[in-house]
Amino acid sequence: SFCQVWQKAGAQHFSTPSISVPVAAMAEVWKASKPFVTGSLSGCLATCCIQPVDMVKVRIQIGGAEGGSTSPVEVTKKLFREEGITG
Repeated sequence: SFCQVWQKAGAQHFSTPSISVPVAAMAEVWKASKPFVTGSLSGCLATCCIQPVDMVKVRIQIGGAEGGSTSPVEVTKKLFREEGITG
């Protein structure tokens, strides 16, 4: 990790203009916050990538039930044309 590399380079403290934190303390903070950070990033990725695909899937299902288009390309084009990128 960044803290281990920093520590191997001989740094004893990580400094910014306003604070100075021991590298070991930063490693502990990262260890504690890593699940939160990775979980947050995976949630963002899922929302940004999976939700639009799911919306197209639902529109295909609705279109099939109502006799409309079931082509993912056509459904996506119609979605962008009528509702824009924000859906």
